[in-house]
Amino acid sequence: MPRPVALIPSGCHRDLASAVSVSSSCFAYAATLATYVHRLDDFGLQRIVAGPKHTCTAVCLSPDGTMVAMATQDDMLKVYDVSTGAEVAGQLAKGIRVKYIAFSLHNPRHVILAANATLQIWDTVNNHVRFVFDCEGSPITSFEQSPVRNALIAIGTESGKMFIMDLEKKLFARPAKMLLGSAIASVAWDLLSPSYILILRKDGNLSMRDVEAKDVQNGSEVAAFAKLPSGQRAIAWAAGMPGTFVCASEKTGVLRMFNVSQPTPIALVKTGLPGISSVKFVGKTTKCLLSSVDGTCGVFDADRQNMLWSTEGGHTETVFRCEFSPTSADTLATCSYDSTVKVWNTRTMKCEKTLIGASGVLYGIAWNGDGNKICTGSGNGTVYVYDNLERGIATASYNIHKGMIFCIAWHPSEQRLIATASADGRACVVKLDDGTMHRSFTYASQGAYGVAWGVHEREHNLLAVALESGTVVVYDVARTVETANSPVSVLRGHTSRAFNVVWHPLVPGRLLSTSDDSTARYFSISDGCLQTLKGHTSHVRAACFHQEVAYIAYTGSWDATIRSWDLRTGACMTVSNEHLADVYGIATHPRRPFTIASCSRDTTVRLWNTTCDVPTIPLCAMFNVPVVADAAEVLASESAPPALSGAVSKEILADAQVAKGVLSLGKSPSVEGVAAIASLMRLFLSPVGFEELFEALASVVAGGKEAADLPVSDASECMHSATAVPVLLSRANIAESKARAIKGRGLAAQSRADAMKQAANMHLMAGNIEGYCNCMAEIGEWDKALLVAPAAGIELWRSLCRRRLAAAREGDAPEDMPDALSQAPLYVAAGQTGSLVDALAGEHRLDEAFLVASAGAHGAFGESATASSARTAAAPAPRDVRLEPLSSAPRPGALPPLGKVSAASGPNPESAEQLTRLSMQQAKRDLERGKPMLAAARCAAANDLAGAISVLYQGCELEAAFVLSLFVGPESRWAALYSDIARRCEHLGLWNLSVELLTASSESRSAKDVPERAAAPSPGVYGDANSLVAARFHGPKADADKLHSDVGAMSPEEARASAESCTSNSEKCRFLALAHDSPAAVAAGLAHLRKVLSQPTWQWEEVSETMQWLGTLDAEKLDKSTADELLCYASYLGGLRAMWVGYPAIVRSLLEQCRRLARQGGFAEPFPVQVSLVSMQELSFVASFDVTEAINGLKAVAAASSTPANLKEACEKRIQHHEAFLAAGGSAAAKRGGSIATSESTAVNHQPVPAASVLGYNGASAQSGAPSTDFGTVEETSFISGNRIGASSNRMPVGGSYAVTLSEAFMWARVSDFAVVGAPGKSFVPL
Repeated sequence: MPRPVALIPSGCHRDLASAVSVSSSCFAYAATLATYVHRLDDFGLQRIVAGPKHTCTAVCLSPDGTMVAMATQDDMLKVYDVSTGAEVAGQLAKGIRVKYIAFSLHNPRHVILAANATLQIWDTVNNHVRFVFDCEGSPITSFEQSPVRNALIAIGTESGKMFIMDLEKKLFARPAKMLLGSAIASVAWDLLSPSYILILRKDGNLSMRDVEAKDVQNGSEVAAFAKLPSGQRAIAWAAGMPGTFVCASEKTGVLRMFNVSQPTPIALVKTGLPGISSVKFVGKTTKCLLSSVDGTCGVFDADRQNMLWSTEGGHTETVFRCEFSPTSADTLATCSYDSTVKVWNTRTMKCEKTLIGASGVLYGIAWNGDGNKICTGSGNGTVYVYDNLERGIATASYNIHKGMIFCIAWHPSEQRLIATASADGRACVVKLDDGTMHRSFTYASQGAYGVAWGVHEREHNLLAVALESGTVVVYDVARTVETANSPVSVLRGHTSRAFNVVWHPLVPGRLLSTSDDSTARYFSISDGCLQTLKGHTSHVRAACFHQEVAYIAYTGSWDATIRSWDLRTGACMTVSNEHLADVYGIATHPRRPFTIASCSRDTTVRLWNTTCDVPTIPLCAMFNVPVVADAAEVLASESAPPALSGAVSKEILADAQVAKGVLSLGKSPSVEGVAAIASLMRLFLSPVGFEELFEALASVVAGGKEAADLPVSDASECMHSATAVPVLLSRANIAESKARAIKGRGLAAQSRADAMKQAANMHLMAGNIEGYCNCMAEIGEWDKALLVAPAAGIELWRSLCRRRLAAAREGDAPEDMPDALSQAPLYVAAGQTGSLVDALAGEHRLDEAFLVASAGAHGAFGESATASSARTAAAPAPRDVRLEPLSSAPRPGALPPLGKVSAASGPNPESAEQLTRLSMQQAKRDLERGKPMLAAARCAAANDLAGAISVLYQGCELEAAFVLSLFVGPESRWAALYSDIARRCEHLGLWNLSVELLTASSESRSAKDVPERAAAPSPGVYGDANSLVAARFHGPKADADKLHSDVGAMSPEEARASAESCTSNSEKCRFLALAHDSPAAVAAGLAHLRKVLSQPTWQWEEVSETMQWLGTLDAEKLDKSTADELLCYASYLGGLRAMWVGYPAIVRSLLEQCRRLARQGGFAEPFPVQVSLVSMQELSFVASFDVTEAINGLKAVAAASSTPANLKEACEKRIQHHEAFLAAGGSAAAKRGGSIATSESTAVNHQPVPAASVLGYNGASAQSGAPSTDFGTVEETSFISGNRIGASSNRMPVGGSYAVTLSEAFMWARVSDFAVVGAPGKSFVPL
């Protein structure tokens, strides 16, 4: 199925009173249909809890962060386990619309609920809700539990009454009541006192009261504070700042900071948010969690006054449409129920602009042809036009309809015309220059829902309209007014409302419509319905055609799925179900035809890679196999091979450089060659990290000073170290100019100062000391400027001193913030930029740290400025980077740019070492976030192409890894990469291309170059690789004979004759495999394996080649008992191999499968290795990382009645050895040998993705309709290990309903030529 590659998460629900929550380990915010849980240490996304099917109304974390409680609009109450996403408790609280929810501090099994005017308690153990108290009919506006006396609850109401309830008193006991006179906005108990409480009222009155005062009803006022402006929303104590609390307003993003010792604010802290709806402090720190009225959620340090982390402010309600800019494949616009339009950069998945000024629900959106204007249609019947996207405000509005506008379309060439479709029964063509009607089409008693202009030049004036009756009507608006209302075509077939319509971008006269009848229909305007696309189970809304493959279309439905279709047959090709609710929009762009965007009622926007629909196309395009064909011809034949038919692909493939092919371009590396490959691969790969990766690759190839002159795009998130400094200086100069352009006083002056500080920090990170000093002096930050000036020379320092004296009357600089970046001047002045890098990295500001390290590596700070507080130990000798774990340790094998001087040999080798270490930290972070190409770009930016290839392997971007390997250098090309690509070609039926690649592999690198550690090779290293390809082909005999001839392998008849005269079972297995006699080959191979394994000792080389040939067999030709016997041997040998390379996640699964099959029996001859010995071998491996578990396991083996006496004695000796180790002070979990990996995550880093796992993941056979686990909606576990799979991007289907984690698939394919069990009745499936 299409692979999810990027996600724009929902914004924080802006209308909820209880939308955010903080625990000791994590924080959470509620979106429309899910709760996002983030870690507190690094703010990484920990879990998306998405069980509810209706809108969330309240959310709360348990104090320890292990559970999250949610209430929804359908009156459901749920508690989920944060670590697994599993539902722990659920209850239907009929008639209770919960506004606030909280885990009880008094009784951990209780959840407190505030609904309208009542307080109730949900007993999650006995699973019932009990009524506690009615607040005299006044709606509850806030409630808070006392952190000192956990049984006390303060309840604020709309009428100004505040109730103090004591849960330790008997049920229904009347609580104490205060009469405060006006509505209460927020309350906050004193963190140290059991009776003091802060009360913020909506009219701005703020006071502290004593709830234990004698006059409880009026409340004893302990302190009164200055009245605040209206709009105050929340109040909270800052535990990390004793006696300090903050007030937040929904009208501004300013926190008013108070101390109980004085009535007026001690500080006004700007957060950068438009308005704050809630504030929660994190434990005893100065950090607080803020939610904003625009849906942004962020962690803010109130003491340092800086935002540490924030979301991108995604939509807070249903996203109805998404459309790419016609001029930029990286720009996506979305419109939403929340009345906003957002413009996104799909490379960074960041919001570049939020367009405001519209009102009502925005159902439709459209770009003009130049990509610089947007119009949107509203539910109030108005069209809003954004002529200036930079301003972000609607510049014009036209009230066109009396009903909701469901769709809007901009004329492709006549930019003054737009078309609209409305529920008022009209479709209109409007002139935007004056808002007058150009054409109006009226439909009696039915609404118009979809509208689309023809996309081909001769069809630009054709307008298709989808109607409530299910009909699609096509008009020619170029006709005269008198004849325009006569349709060109009327297309019928839908049995219910037609909602959307789109034109085919490759074939004129073809349309696709969607309907409430759960179908989509493919029409010809001349011949009517050509195909009915059936498969969705609810209303179909979204639709688009593939921009290059003429027979593919995509639809989205209320059933929360996206389906891809073959228009030639009407068959559904793939089903994707990552969205949690109705899918309303799908879009794609001609420049990135294999990337689609989707939007949904779950308020998320997602990007998908669709190469799985036609996996042969990228490979053919890369290796010059003809892949372009006429669209009409492809559509006309069901047997036509997949082909590209768009103008963009034809343009790219016609380029002289691209036409050379990637192999040829890799032999003579050049910047032009990199650009050519990038233009080709841009068609197929995800935009996230793509440009950064190829920009970094171009810099590596260019090397030296030439690299610094290469262009870097403005949106780049990662720059090569050689280009980082000049680009950063350029950006600093631009930022400085923009800061000086800000005029005015008050807030404008503060904005100017903030902007100038940002520019100054850019100068400093780039090593431009003088630029930094000048910026800081300009805004009066003299102390910092004078402090750092000596690093650039005494003359600069003296010049600044003179300027400082002249400006003495302007006052002193404000207090410094104690974070790393604010102390950068100290580090630079002290000559310790290395320590600055370490400090920034310690604050998880890896990108800033990388920039400083880049400047240091190129000598910007001088040789004395590179001393680091954390020196790295001497690195070991270089080894195969494919076997290296991805860690923050500097990689000794970081490669120089093809014979040119690398950063590591520059003036500051220690900074270069830091640079490498930081690039690996960044790569690890981005890989964990699901951005493998951006992670690879981080490595390439430090000249570490080997690390970049390893990262791409782990991220399952095999084609990109292969492309990079071409530029590493002939002496370092990897045979495994060629082999892996070749195996994928085989899987896709490209057999001759597979042979070509294997031949190229043998020419570029011989088997002897494989490091000793990699002695257990990938397929194709042993024996004749071409013959193995021929043996793996199980098609028609004529095709098999031709392939044998093409690859130079002996014919099947010759192989059979050789087998008859052969005396060695190993050789006989080989010849019979080439003869495609699977049963006979298995018999010979098993006989050889049986003989070897019966020996007291044996070598891996004695079995490895035979296992390779057995891996070429056709499983369908084996009976079950033979297949089980083969699987038993394969599991045993695979388990031993997994031990050797250090893959504990799959060892137990493999050996347990071996033991089960051996005990089951039914083989021609008994398995030669005793089951108890298999267990002992496994436990010897376990002892390398868990001695206690090994001891317990050996005791169990020794106690088993089936264990022979000699093995029992061996068990006892090993137990004694392990116990002696523990008695001598050894660690039960630290006795390791070699470089054995002890977790799945480290294990996968030791070996890159081999062919087998990649084939299953991206290949056509990877289609699966299994429910998504990306957001915890289904708890799916691995078939191999039983571990939870988690995100769908981590899921690899292996047949039927079975799946494994991607990491386990990597490991499995590394040690076995046989796939995991696929389905009942089929014991194994060779890949």
